[in-house]
Amino acid sequence: MEKGVKLMLMALIVASGLVGCDRVEEHYSHSYILEYYRVDSYGFREVPSYDGKFDFNLEIGKRVTFLSKGRDKEIFDSLCVQNGDITYDRTVELIAGIIAPVCAYPDRVSLSVTCRGDFDAEHPSGTPLDDCIDVTYKSAYDYVHGGYIDEYSAEEERTKTLSDMTPEDWKLQTSSPIFAFTKDPDVKGIKYLTAIIKTSDSRVFTVNFQYDFKEGHLCQVAIP
Repeated sequence: MEKGVKLMLMALIVASGLVGCDRVEEHYSHSYILEYYRVDSYGFREVPSYDGKFDFNLEIGKRVTFLSKGRDKEIFDSLCVQNGDITYDRTVELIAGIIAPVCAYPDRVSLSVTCRGDFDAEHPSGTPLDDCIDVTYKSAYDYVHGGYIDEYSAEEERTKTLSDMTPEDWKLQTSSPIFAFTKDPDVKGIKYLTAIIKTSDSRVFTVNFQYDFKEGHLCQVAIP
C-alpha cells in the first residue's frame, strides 16, 4: 500500500512538472525578425504606469511569419528582402509557440504633431511640435544592417526628439514607441492635436487627439 502511494505521488510530481514547463520548439530562420503585422489604422493610448506618456493604439490586419506557407510566406520573404534581413541563418527557439521578435509593416517613414491653436510663442497654430516630444523606442535596424553582431543593440531602448527621428529610426521597431511631451504650452489645459503619420506605401494617416497639459495625460473630449 505504502509503495503504491509513493508511486502515485511520483507520477503526480512528474505530471505537474510537465505541465509547468513551457514547450520549446526549434526552427531554422534566415531572418532575425520572425513575424510582420500589417497596420490598418493608428490611434494613441496612455501607457500604464508611465505618467503622461502614450503610445500607438493600432488596428492590426494580416500577420505573416517565417513559418507561413504559400502567398503569406511570399509576403514575409519580400518584407525580409526589403529590410535587408535575409542572412541571419540561425536556429531560433519558440517558447509556448510565441513568435518574436515582430515588426509592423509597411514601415513608418515620418510622424509629425501640430496643435490646433497656439501652443506657445515659438509654436503658433499649425506649427510642428516635434521638438517638444521625445520618442523612446527599440529597433533591430542597426543589428540587422551591422551583420547580426551586437544583439544588445536590438533590445536597447533609445530616446530621441521626434524632430530628430529619421526614416531609419522608424524601421524594424520591435515594440511600440513611447511618446512624451517635454514642454508645456504657455496656457495649460486641454490642447487639440493632430498627428500625421506617413508610411512607405505612400499612405497618410491622420490622428486627432487631445492632451490635458494641466493634468498631464491624454483625454477624450468633444472637439468644438
